[in-house]
Amino acid sequence: MQTVIQLLRPKHWFKNVFVLFPLLFSGALWTPNVWTSVLLSIFATACFCLWSSAVYILNDVCDAESDRQHPRKCHRPIASGAVSIPTAITICVILTLIPFALLTGLYFYQSEFQNPAFYFAIVGLAYLLNSVVYDFLFRKLVIIDVVSIAFGFVLRILGGCAVLLVVPSHWILISGFSMSLFLGFGKRRMECSVSGIEAQYRSSLQRYSVKFLDVLLGITAACSLLTYTLYTISPDTVKLHNTAWLICTVPFVFFGIYRYFKDSVSGRYDGAVEAITSDKPLIVSVLLWLATVIGIFIYVK
Repeated sequence: MQTVIQLLRPKHWFKNVFVLFPLLFSGALWTPNVWTSVLLSIFATACFCLWSSAVYILNDVCDAESDRQHPRKCHRPIASGAVSIPTAITICVILTLIPFALLTGLYFYQSEFQNPAFYFAIVGLAYLLNSVVYDFLFRKLVIIDVVSIAFGFVLRILGGCAVLLVVPSHWILISGFSMSLFLGFGKRRMECSVSGIEAQYRSSLQRYSVKFLDVLLGITAACSLLTYTLYTISPDTVKLHNTAWLICTVPFVFFGIYRYFKDSVSGRYDGAVEAITSDKPLIVSVLLWLATVIGIFIYVK
């Protein structure tokens, strides 16, 4: 059981918090149907956790041979032989189908014309398709590999919107995409650290250079901060939340971007997940941002 849990990579499930953003920023928390919205958002997040685990398994199956040569990844369940490839594929298929089975039940339970299960299932299919194409093609292409990863995060946001039947703001989508690019290039920068260990086992990383990634990090960091700032002062955002005080959350976003940038170029961490879950100032800035957002909404309401 411990090996199967390791195969699912539950530490990476926090990435699916993007699914919950529409619940917070659409105003759904302040409607009479708040508990329905909360349950649907949690359900959508759980579905993406299963789908993302299925994608990680597929990724490990594709990388089994190269992972066996890697000093750290050789201990992964499939690479080490603890889980056979047929067993891994079976688990992958089951994890993929469980959400769709639940969505089928929800679809027939919800009889109204605009059915959230239908729209969410389409987003889920798009996420899986993007992930499969990434594993077999996009991951070998410079820039496009990170764009594909970022698109996966945007699909998480769209999934959260679909299950709530809300139309996403164009600024929140652009901001989410910019932030996802920043996180993705930061991950590549950590992989192309001074030691260059990862590049020895992944040919795609050899096409990146440290200087090139530093430039990309700077560009996407600026875009992330700019688009989020524009979102907070957008007339549509001010009208939806009845406040212009969201601009007060920008300093926390700035500090969080700065910390992740610093972590990316410092060589202290092996990957983005370790940096985000281990850097205490970064964690504090995220929590303060969230507390400030919720505090502003509560004050306004």
